[in-house]
Amino acid sequence: MKKFDVHKLLKDMRAESQIPIKDVSSQLAKIGYEKVSVPTLYGYENGVSKPNADIFLSMCQIYGCENPLTFYENKKSVSFNKENNKMLNMYNKLNEPQKNLIIQMIHQLLGIHAQETQLGELSISQQAM
Repeated sequence: MKKFDVHKLLKDMRAESQIPIKDVSSQLAKIGYEKVSVPTLYGYENGVSKPNADIFLSMCQIYGCENPLTFYENKKSVSFNKENNKMLNMYNKLNEPQKNLIIQMIHQLLGIHAQETQLGELSISQQAM
């Protein structure tokens, strides 16, 4: 079993679930953990303190993580800065046609030509410059 940091796991799970920290606190209060405030949650995420096992597992459920031991499996290691996160959050707010338009614009800017194959998948090739 790989060793992982509880605080990093909690922070990553919340980021992936996109649940605001105040909502996590509210949901924990509804199931009997009224004393888990927003500052306490930030303390968990920053490694200042650790939740007990019951609170940790409740947080995993809130974040939709069935097995925290396998959370990082099949995830690419990607490091995002604040600007990357801001752009990704804006993109996620778009509807599908808008997302497709953005992807087309990116392809144009990068000189990438997308062609539809017989299977309906996109194959991308670099255009000759």
